[in-house]
Amino acid sequence: MDSTKQISERFRAVGMRPTPVRKLILQALVDSHDHPSTDELYERITAKGESLGRASVYQNLEKLVDAGLVNEIAGDDGLKRYDGNLEPHQHMVCDETGRIFDVQVDPKVLKSLRPLDPETGKPVKGWKIDDVRVTFRASPRKKR
Repeated sequence: MDSTKQISERFRAVGMRPTPVRKLILQALVDSHDHPSTDELYERITAKGESLGRASVYQNLEKLVDAGLVNEIAGDDGLKRYDGNLEPHQHMVCDETGRIFDVQVDPKVLKSLRPLDPETGKPVKGWKIDDVRVTFRASPRKKR
């Protein structure tokens, strides 16, 4: 969990004014690891007794994404979902609920990946992978 000081520093780093609503939204996303939709985020914040409008959450999320403080993810359910974790990581999607969770993959494994030509199966020359985005699909194990 980022402290209030760390949250404020994130805003300063991108030159964005840290309004109370923006700080509430960013803190809620940093504290969350399941990538809520806008409505879920609104519900979480207001459930804590904070007063803000749904439209304000929508508008400020867009600004936070544009500033690079939050990542937007397209959920399987067609909803935009949001991630306050800007560290390199991958995602796992629950096949039953559609929830998206952070997962860590050994960076050595990701760095070892090489693009292959689909026709020949040979490594593609002249390309360097700059970013890897892997989504794992999973279901909760059934108790026996």
